[in-house]
Amino acid sequence: MHGDESGSVDRHHNLVGSRLLEPDGERVMAERREMLQDPYVLDEAARQLVLAAIKRHCGYRDWNLLAVHVRSNHVHII
Repeated sequence: MHGDESGSVDRHHNLVGSRLLEPDGERVMAERREMLQDPYVLDEAARQLVLAAIKRHCGYRDWNLLAVHVRSNHVHII
């Protein structure tokens, strides 16, 4: 989440070599208020299910899936 201590970039600071955003508790709280659902974490079984669904959908659409990495709280797909 933008502003948390783990560091992040946003659409205004998203260039190669850019520094991470400084921690900002007010921004974290503002973003949490905007969330429509509570955050959740995918366990191993859920990550495998998401991975299988992505692969199946890419096959259905005949898309060339170059890379996919399903994490506990987000997904990277190329």
